[in-house]
Amino acid sequence: MTRHDYEAELRRRGFEYEFSEQSPDFRASEHAHEFDACALILGGQVGITINGKERIYSAGESFDVPAGRLHSERVVGPEPLCLVFGHRARRSSEARSSELRLTSPAA
Repeated sequence: MTRHDYEAELRRRGFEYEFSEQSPDFRASEHAHEFDACALILGGQVGITINGKERIYSAGESFDVPAGRLHSERVVGPEPLCLVFGHRARRSSEARSSELRLTSPAA
């Protein structure tokens, strides 16, 4: 999925989004958001840990973290992390998922 396609999908799903860059030493200890979050990795790598299991996401991959889901984050490797970060308020009618969903790499 291209950045353009991802941003169009975010708009369709009711997300606001922004470009974000994190330095190679970035870490966020375990936390939860009051909003649904998602991201498309444009460059670098990020490790997302849920229930003690870390999954590494690289350029072209995306993930979702539902509102209220405890997780931690860290930039992996020497490169900065560049991503499109989406967020939206949780709608009460939406089912809560406790798993991250991985999409296929960008074409």
